[in-house]
Amino acid sequence: MRSRSFWIGLVGNLLEHYDAALFGLLAPFLAPLFFPSDNPTFSLISTYALLPVGFLSKPAGALILGWLGDQFGRKRALSISLFGMAAATGCIGCLPTHEQIGAWAPLLLALARALQGFFAAAETTGGVLLVLDKAAPANRCIASSLFDAAGILGILIGSFLVSYWSEGWRWLFWGGALTGAVGAALRWDQTADIGEKIANPFAILGKEWLSVLAICCVAGFSYYNYYLVTIFMNGFLPLVSSLSKSRAMELNTWILGLDLLLLPLFGWIAKKVSQEKLMLVAMGAITILSIPLFQLLEGATMGAALFVRLVLTVLGVALAAPFYSWAYELSSSKHRFLLVAVGTAIGSRLLGAPAPALGLWLYQTSGWTPAAAIPLIFLGIVAGGLFLFLQRKKLEPISTQKV
Repeated sequence: MRSRSFWIGLVGNLLEHYDAALFGLLAPFLAPLFFPSDNPTFSLISTYALLPVGFLSKPAGALILGWLGDQFGRKRALSISLFGMAAATGCIGCLPTHEQIGAWAPLLLALARALQGFFAAAETTGGVLLVLDKAAPANRCIASSLFDAAGILGILIGSFLVSYWSEGWRWLFWGGALTGAVGAALRWDQTADIGEKIANPFAILGKEWLSVLAICCVAGFSYYNYYLVTIFMNGFLPLVSSLSKSRAMELNTWILGLDLLLLPLFGWIAKKVSQEKLMLVAMGAITILSIPLFQLLEGATMGAALFVRLVLTVLGVALAAPFYSWAYELSSSKHRFLLVAVGTAIGSRLLGAPAPALGLWLYQTSGWTPAAAIPLIFLGIVAGGLFLFLQRKKLEPISTQKV
């Protein structure tokens, strides 16, 4: 963990998460600028709907950049990824609003989001693989949690800046572009690692489909919970409680600070009690408690809102801290970049990112506050079932396993 690659991997993840999180954090403030409407809830739903817009671009980026990373080396692929993220983030800061160019504004915003998703697909996965490759097997849970903590620190910085400088949203995007370009340049300066010639990536995905599906579902469940706590509630709480948007954002910053502190702790716990047990307990607890917790948000005071977000944050961190270590060990070494990148990209974009828009739509159509948690429960049942199946298969004697 003292290597230069380890620390540059952490810095790259911090910058990537700052760039990626800005849009979601600024969504309540960008909504009237790009989707003006007499109904503020509709404007917010429309803006949140752009969060999963990378559901095609991110898996495509994971497939292409993941294959390139396995074939030609990870460091160059990661530099390209971070440069692309910086360019897309800078473009968002330059976009004209709906008042200036009409319907072209949200279309250009969607295109920039799609480009962000494409390039972001390889950054997190490739970065964590570089970090885990340098860590001893006994320390992978801790290394995974530190890598995640770097990402949360990037989001925390973004949340802090948005809390006190939302009016300067263009400068926040431009700052992200500049720092991302610097991080990419630092990574490019590293000695390139040597990749290995591999087969058709689609054939590899077909052969390893069960591992990819498990990574996809667990990542989707983790990201859905994350988006509910750190993105969705910033716009949802002002609708169902007395908290203002600014107050909800301030609370979000404190929650992210707690997330950052807890990640290394749960990485250490996972090392002591086994990462599989910790992840399974966290998934089960979130699935069972989500509806009663969301019920408390109806007319919530500051204390009740804080309690709900604290519980979901702690459980979410317990699941996320050892996630990459678990995915690392689940994937074959030759194709690890491709398998983890595609599984995580599909799970985070297709399953996790729709949480804010889907949650608001479910609430608006049903009028029931816990409705936003229904997809989370479904994902928890599916992800938990796959997790248990693979765990049982892993514990079977080799002679009894089907090849």
